[in-house]
Amino acid sequence: MIRSGIVPIDELCEGFRPGSTYVVTGGAGAGKTTYALQFLDQGLRSGERVVMLTHVSRDDLFGHAEQLGIALRRALREERALIVRYRSDFALRLSRAGTAARALDELRRIVNEHRPKRIIVDTFAPLLDDGSSSAIAATTLVEVLVRSEATALLTHSDDLAMRYDRRVEPLVQAASGVFSLTRDNAGMRWVEVVSLRHQRPGYNSVGARQLAESMEAH
Repeated sequence: MIRSGIVPIDELCEGFRPGSTYVVTGGAGAGKTTYALQFLDQGLRSGERVVMLTHVSRDDLFGHAEQLGIALRRALREERALIVRYRSDFALRLSRAGTAARALDELRRIVNEHRPKRIIVDTFAPLLDDGSSSAIAATTLVEVLVRSEATALLTHSDDLAMRYDRRVEPLVQAASGVFSLTRDNAGMRWVEVVSLRHQRPGYNSVGARQLAESMEAH
């Protein structure tokens, strides 16, 4: 196991299995990008190369990283991290093309070239919005991640435990863990384990949510 860098998840699961994919879901403001950056930072601290695909603007991402004490600019200069952003017209281009094949081919090329140990996709939702109900994009993304042999963290805004979406099914089936992230009116983040493979002996999924709340409160 390796540390994810996300304290509540590391406490719950004793880290991530190398080469596996994990999914964090949650609505706007729940903290998905924060967790994505913490996962990135742990990779950098461990001497790993990291690739991140994000919807967040350059200035907002740098500002968020600085708030968390993450030296993202330096990591980029030293080529230990690579940040790729969705274009502002990505949704329009995707709807016209009717397929995310070109974008996924580009992601595959980047991964093959840079050989990262960690991959972050925050969020993968734009890759699925081609106007169809097909799961081909998710299946292809799974293939890219598996072939990379990297440990991956993906984020998504929908609650996968409550809403069935055929387009997402290949990612959920391939994931070693799915976590739901919420934020209450007091600003506390709650993490709930939706599914988790390779659970440690004595793991109690009923108590997992309480532990995560306690850890995030400090």
